[in-house]
Amino acid sequence: MYNSSTHFKNWTLSCEEDLLWKKLNVNIKYIKKLKETKGINDEFLLSAIEEQTIVQHYKIKLYDFCKRMVPKLPQNVINTAFHYYERFFLTVSVMEHHPKEILVTCVYLAAKIEEFFLPLFKFVANLKGNQENAREVILSKEIVILEYLNFNLVVYHPFKPLDGFFIHLKVGI
Repeated sequence: MYNSSTHFKNWTLSCEEDLLWKKLNVNIKYIKKLKETKGINDEFLLSAIEEQTIVQHYKIKLYDFCKRMVPKLPQNVINTAFHYYERFFLTVSVMEHHPKEILVTCVYLAAKIEEFFLPLFKFVANLKGNQENAREVILSKEIVILEYLNFNLVVYHPFKPLDGFFIHLKVGI
């Protein structure tokens, strides 16, 4: 099943080098686009390393946000949110979309996909600041994320087979 999935075909890379090239290409393409369309100077643009530092910083924020959510999020929702966030920034530069907006939208989208019912008004209650604005950001970024992920929403986590293995061990004892 996994070998024929979009997760395997589109998001599984053969080595770490492929991952680094993918990230570098996203940075190069976006910088080229900015230079051509807006004539922006290099000194005002982020390098691929700087972009990845920002992505990593917001991954910590993503984890913290998920852990303080009310109601408590199941682990599969958190894992899926991380996958969506990572996948998104494998195709898009942080100079194009703010990671903070993407991370909260990834969590909301993951909750929907993993069938953890959480109305938007309850979700945004976990956010600081203007909740109406947050609601609008989430709804507008949701379609952006879906498009950049090519609507590949199935995520195979390594935990499911492991859980099955432990159940099999318990039954066998």
